[in-house]
Amino acid sequence: MVHIFTLTAITDRARGAASSMTNRHLADEESHSLLHHLCVTGDRGAGAEEADLSASPCVQSGGRTDRDAPRILSLGHCLSIVAVLCVCLSCQQAPRLTELPPSFSVLQPSEVPVILAGQVLENCHSVALPHASRWSGRPVQLWKVRVRVERVLQGNSPRGDVDIFYFVDWGVTESGWSRLLDMYAGHSEIFFLQKDGGDLRTICEDSRSCVLWVRTGAHTNYKRNANSSIEEVIVDLLLSRGDHTTDKQLIDAVYHPEGRWGWEYVIKKLQQLGNEESPLVRAAAVEELQKLQYAYGKSEPRR
Repeated sequence: MVHIFTLTAITDRARGAASSMTNRHLADEESHSLLHHLCVTGDRGAGAEEADLSASPCVQSGGRTDRDAPRILSLGHCLSIVAVLCVCLSCQQAPRLTELPPSFSVLQPSEVPVILAGQVLENCHSVALPHASRWSGRPVQLWKVRVRVERVLQGNSPRGDVDIFYFVDWGVTESGWSRLLDMYAGHSEIFFLQKDGGDLRTICEDSRSCVLWVRTGAHTNYKRNANSSIEEVIVDLLLSRGDHTTDKQLIDAVYHPEGRWGWEYVIKKLQQLGNEESPLVRAAAVEELQKLQYAYGKSEPRR
């Protein structure tokens, strides 16, 4: 039927008018019912007949007549209402979270409630409208990332797929790479988390400092040394081969070592790579060690 096709087109245009965060909600049965009432019947009240869009010369031939003007205006009004409806539906389905004062520090990972390694399943995205922060007054917005848990490194967390929430501060001037705007599907990350009711959220807001990109990819088969500290486990994950790590990925990780908890174990790990890995990785490890050893270590890997 032509009017069904037209309604589908209206729905597609409404998705574009609303933010991308609302796409998954348009399939909701209630919203489709309301869309049908607004767009097909024209909201003319109880007992009104459906508008016969298939009979419209505009639909049949592409031309427009004077009698179609009210219907065209009604369609524009409908799209505006639909856009607002989509945003409202999304906001209602987002959890009622608010910004929290800092309670935990990445520099003291043993005190962080939950630390997990996981693979991002879909690009991070907003799930609510911006609002003024209760702490700074700057505009902030709730975002979400869907993650498949690879390993729970500390604390208790659900296995399988989980949602992780955080706030993005749109009033700051840092570039996107230093903020939580670049978590893309397929990336593996280490998340430093706290629980807020039944939800998981990062211990920091709008900062990459509490979400570490694992450049070596997924580590679903990672075996943790029972005697290792949480700091050593994290460094080990960042500087070891994962499920399908290429030389290029491991070299990239070697050139971006994580030293916020001290360099001793980082140097030990680089020495291991310099002794045991492929020639290309060994060369990169030796090069990186040469940059670090003057200040942080004495021994060198065998060449």
